[in-house]
Amino acid sequence: MFKKLAIAAFCVALISIAGLRYMTTTSQDGQTLTLGTMSGWPPFVQLATDGSYEGFDIDIANIIAQRLGKKLVIKDMDTAMLISALNQGQVDFLMTGLDITPERLQQITMIPYQGEPITSYPLIFFKEIPEGIETLADLKKLPNAILCVEAGSSQEEILRGYEGFEIKQVDPLVSLLELKNGRATATLLDEKMFKSLQQKEPNLKAKMVPLRPEEVILGCGIGIKKENADLIAKITAIIDDLKKTGLLKKLEQRWIAKEPS
Repeated sequence: MFKKLAIAAFCVALISIAGLRYMTTTSQDGQTLTLGTMSGWPPFVQLATDGSYEGFDIDIANIIAQRLGKKLVIKDMDTAMLISALNQGQVDFLMTGLDITPERLQQITMIPYQGEPITSYPLIFFKEIPEGIETLADLKKLPNAILCVEAGSSQEEILRGYEGFEIKQVDPLVSLLELKNGRATATLLDEKMFKSLQQKEPNLKAKMVPLRPEEVILGCGIGIKKENADLIAKITAIIDDLKKTGLLKKLEQRWIAKEPS
């Protein structure tokens, strides 16, 4: 009996190894280009009514894959997982309205493709903004303050540079509920996301707080592993061409210009 079990286990192991080898071969066969992204971040990435992915970044990613002669594969994950997935070779590039920050530039290469430098962010409260809040440093004046922020976002990177309040990592939609139910004091969000949430909840109030020089966001970037020089060069050339031909501007007008003002 023991001998039969040992043989069966050995066969299972062989099948597993063969399957792993097959998956490794197919993921590196040069026929696919894997995008790491996060849905639920309009207008960059969102789910259409049929469950497919759509948005500004998805259109650009499809163009990149087409011009490279590859099939686009999309991996949807939390923002906090994106950079580690890229550096571990699970995805080839990142696009999800990803801000170019000094910290991210230390970890990966980021190719600028959209947006101007961001020098301030909306600090969002429910119904009213407390007196005396002009900067993020002023939050320490509020007793037992709790700040909501999306894990892995540039806003979290910025908040980690301050003291005097608790940080709660939640999805932007959840942060709205946290504010409404009094479980959080404020949240720091991207301005486009704030405007989207404000349509759902008009009681949200924002105070634009300035960023320190080292916190300024240099627009949105396409993330690529530093060692992948060939892909960096090819995607940089594609983005440059999209800018020169005006196609990138047309995509911005389709997806971003229609955002609520």
